[in-house]
Parts: sequence; C-alpha cells; structure tokens
Amino acid sequence: VRRIVRALTGFLGLVPVGQARLTTDGAVCLWCLERYTDRTVLTLGVLRGGDSEGVEGQVRVWDDRGGSYGASLLHETSRDGWTECSVELVPALDPAARALGVRLSGLDPGGTLQGPFVFGVQLPEAGA
Repeated sequence: VRRIVRALTGFLGLVPVGQARLTTDGAVCLWCLERYTDRTVLTLGVLRGGDSEGVEGQVRVWDDRGGSYGASLLHETSRDGWTECSVELVPALDPAARALGVRLSGLDPGGTLQGPFVFGVQLPEAGA
C-alpha cells in the first residue's frame, strides 16, 4: 500500500522554525514544519565538514499538552558536507498545542554530531 504523505488537499499550513544548534564540527538545523490533516512533516539539515553519509539516529517529539509523536524518515539527500531530510510525525500535531519539543541524537553515522540536540518550537494558534 502506497501512502501519499504530502497531499495538497490535506495541507493545513507551514510553521517556519529556523533554529540551529552549532558545534565546532558542524550544525543541526530545524527549518520548518508542514502541517497536514493526519500528519506533520519536519524538515531539517545537518551540516558538517567532509563527505556526508546521510543521517541516522533518533528523533523524539512531544508537545506541551503531553502528546508524543512517532517519527520516521521520509526523504534524505546528501552532498558535499550537508544532508537535508524530512521526517514524518504521526499523528498530526494537536491543534491546541502551543509548543513542541524536538530531541535529535545520533544523527551523524560515525561522525561527531551525535548530540543530543534539543529544540523548542512555538506553535501558532489554530487559524493564525
């Protein structure tokens, strides 16, 4: 069974994040959240010196209302020291949530960007 994760008919909005955590060897950046009726897609980047080997590791996401979200890798592309990836979060974010916590660890296979890297994301009110 093939799922369509990013369908325009289910798209509710975009939440820009624009946060980074820097180390001496690179950076981990959260770029945005795409909200859909039944899921959310988190886009992030990993920047480091040398060849990029993709990302691995663990993604843990929770909200200020006590909800937690399953995470699975949707898409990844790497080149010349950077990797961009999209992570599917299910279920969809609680519309009443105002803040989201994101913890990324073990992202850089065999590298130095192991983390953990923790982010706090403010979510807009529904309809804003």
